[in-house]
Amino acid sequence: MTVRTETPCWQRIGVKGDRTCPELVKVTHCNNCPVFTAGAVELFNRPISDDYLDWLTGTIAGEASSKARSDRTLLVFRVAQEWFAIDAGSVRTIAPLGVVRRLAHRRDRAFQGLTAVRGELVPCISLAALLSLPEPDGAAGTDAARRLVAVVENKDGAVAIEIAEARGVVAVPATGVRATPDTVRQEVLPVTSGLQSIEGLEVTILDPDALFERMMRTLG
Repeated sequence: MTVRTETPCWQRIGVKGDRTCPELVKVTHCNNCPVFTAGAVELFNRPISDDYLDWLTGTIAGEASSKARSDRTLLVFRVAQEWFAIDAGSVRTIAPLGVVRRLAHRRDRAFQGLTAVRGELVPCISLAALLSLPEPDGAAGTDAARRLVAVVENKDGAVAIEIAEARGVVAVPATGVRATPDTVRQEVLPVTSGLQSIEGLEVTILDPDALFERMMRTLG
């Protein structure tokens, strides 16, 4: 393809030049001239240099990877008096806690039974019991009418976990996660991936895979 190297006529003898082009009498302005239109087509069809393509590719890839590294979306919620968060992508829905149907011969106190969420029966797990979280005096009666469940899922299925309060879904910088200290309660430590300050709260970040494996053992 031929690339224009000379100064175009509209800059020499057209409206951006000395206006001596005889075609101006007929077209009034260079924008109405077929020569100008052909020049625009040639400009848009010009070959793109390899250097520019490399720069553009690197810029787009860099922006995407930077965003992926810098942000994560978490559901922040409270169980008992402690705040937790889990990757929002592993949460199917949040709904009011309905009737829980207990199953006979199930001794694990973390497994509450089955509950209907959006028309589907799912196992219901008490996260407070699973993680041995202390319930403050009188909390059960106070929160019973407004308790919620968050349905979390992975490739093996879905489980409803009881929560006392949902703070909401927030985007947080991944770089803000701190290592889980050894002082964290031993029942909580195996299912956490770190701690993070979120909207003024000290939040324990749950590992969805480790938590789901722990919950599945209560159903076995």
